[in-house]
Amino acid sequence: DRGYIFAMYGLAKYLLKQKHKEELAVHYLKLIVQQQAEGHPNLLPICQDELARCFEKGIGIKHSDQNAFYYYKLAADNGYDLAQRKLGDAYLNGNLGLKQSYQKSAHYYQMAANQGNPVALHRLGKLCENGLGTEKSTEKAFIYFAQSVEKGWNYAFYDLGRCFELGIGIPSSGEQAKYYYSEGSKAGCKKCKRRLMGYSHAEII
Repeated sequence: DRGYIFAMYGLAKYLLKQKHKEELAVHYLKLIVQQQAEGHPNLLPICQDELARCFEKGIGIKHSDQNAFYYYKLAADNGYDLAQRKLGDAYLNGNLGLKQSYQKSAHYYQMAANQGNPVALHRLGKLCENGLGTEKSTEKAFIYFAQSVEKGWNYAFYDLGRCFELGIGIPSSGEQAKYYYSEGSKAGCKKCKRRLMGYSHAEII
């Protein structure tokens, strides 16, 4: 019943967190996925994503890039932004046995960004800035960086500050650049901290 499905998920998460009886945790995740998380439709893609992570990392089950991709794809197709972002990463870096593809990376980042995923917004901004897998647009890149910062992704502070410093997609403003570098530094972004300390202004990533 519904309570049984949710109890299995809770136990699986607990076992994985404790790194205890991970094989049993994977067994529960498989059961939930096989039963389509009956009564908990929102739980299905979360369990598919978690099962994919176990295959990717070899947690409680033999490592398999093929199975990891399979379950990430299921979760992504079911609208889970975290899985969409992970597939974006996989295609960007050629992981999970996939052929590197900026276009497919941008596709999945866009899916996740549409749901407000802060990491996907930042990485999509990088692709837009450089015209990798998508139309080059510094204006869109700036918008994505700003949205990522608004969503709380600390690493986007650096690129937002850089946009203001160098006039990328927005008129340059030293004051705004310093503000975002400062805020990023407070949030733990080391690049922002180095920039504030007079780190090489020639370095653009």
